[in-house]
Amino acid sequence: MNYRIGITDFTYFLTRFHYKAIEDLDILDRAVGLGVGSVQIDTRLRLPDGGVAHRRDVRERAQKLGLRLVGSGGWLPEGKGFADLLAAGREMGVDVIRFATSVFRGRAKPPSVETMIADLKAVAKAYEKARVVLAIENHQDFTSAEMAAIFQAVGSPNLGVCLDTGNSIALLEDPVETARTLAPYVRAMHLKEYVVWPAAGGFDLVGVGMGRGVVDHPAVFAALEKGATAASLDVMIENPLERCAIPVLSPAVLAEFGGRTLASLGPVVKLMEESAKKFPKGLSLPQEAGLPPEQAMAVEESVNREAVAYARRLLGGGA
Repeated sequence: MNYRIGITDFTYFLTRFHYKAIEDLDILDRAVGLGVGSVQIDTRLRLPDGGVAHRRDVRERAQKLGLRLVGSGGWLPEGKGFADLLAAGREMGVDVIRFATSVFRGRAKPPSVETMIADLKAVAKAYEKARVVLAIENHQDFTSAEMAAIFQAVGSPNLGVCLDTGNSIALLEDPVETARTLAPYVRAMHLKEYVVWPAAGGFDLVGVGMGRGVVDHPAVFAALEKGATAASLDVMIENPLERCAIPVLSPAVLAEFGGRTLASLGPVVKLMEESAKKFPKGLSLPQEAGLPPEQAMAVEESVNREAVAYARRLLGGGA
């Protein structure tokens, strides 16, 4: 399989979402500096003209820099939202658009599997005609078995998963098992690194430097090499230094996953034990340490550079 190493705009988590100090065109320039070949950029822009001019500028800059663009549609569209998403993606010149259905399942209930199947069947032909792929991220909402059932029922070659290598931990799945289940449907990837840390009511997923956490990326890619059907994949580094609270013992989560037993915690407990061995003195994030924006950006840039080097070693160079 041919892998193209890239980054996502969300990789710049501290600056883009905490300090608002970096914008899309800056991210493209930074991508070139990192030596990657693709960038995931949000296609939904709440600008006066709907973002048309900005998408044109992003497309032209990317072409000038020799970067491939992957679109991001944010949350699940409703009604004509799928058509709008497709139009925006074509304006930006992308052939893959990633979107997610909701936040962590314990905080917001995603649509039913049946609703997803019906909605995606209704738009599949339009995306096939446009030669654009819809890649649904495993976004701590649907289990891998549920996602596989959706893709199988819709049966479109232009529908698949944007496989995030860390998100499935939130649903008590081992990332390698998730990769095995979803391998035939993978159309894009987010390369993410977490440690699993005990917290009140459950656990935290804490973003750390690539290769320093507990996601077994070599095993993930071995599963893809064995089961994937795609000829090439954009493997986009999405490694925000974030802390994601997963309240698995809260009433809402217990109600949502009432059928699970204590044995379901097995994969997470194992990852938690591995995390404690890797960080015996604990860990904190740059924003939690109160670093000023300039220092936080420097830490982030260093982490991103290390992540690209890790991805090249992992994938044998990549494109």
